[in-house]
Amino acid sequence: MMTEDYPLVFAVNSAFIGESGGSYDDAVIIAMGCESHYLDDLPAAFIEKGAAAYVGWSGVVGLEYVDEATLALLDRLCVQDMTLADAVTATMEEPGYDPYFGSHLKLTLPSGAARTIGELIRQPD
Repeated sequence: MMTEDYPLVFAVNSAFIGESGGSYDDAVIIAMGCESHYLDDLPAAFIEKGAAAYVGWSGVVGLEYVDEATLALLDRLCVQDMTLADAVTATMEEPGYDPYFGSHLKLTLPSGAARTIGELIRQPD
């Protein structure tokens, strides 16, 4: 909960993304902040602007845990060349859900396509 004792923060919401110019041209949005996929409006805004996928957290996540889970997810995506869906599933198996808050990764794909990061990079314009 934000109070007067917290420092100022910069945050974006779905309206900000939707009203901003440009597009995300098949980018994969990996939002590792707390509650980054709590609701579906923010992922939907990125997808509507052309993102290929959006990955975020269902709720609050602990700092040490999110670092470990993010590294595991990136390894699966970039080194092991797993599909987005398989990488998210594997990350939720190991290291698993946040041990303190119980949050989990959620994935939004515009068409449910099973693609890897490598396939997105090699995609013709």
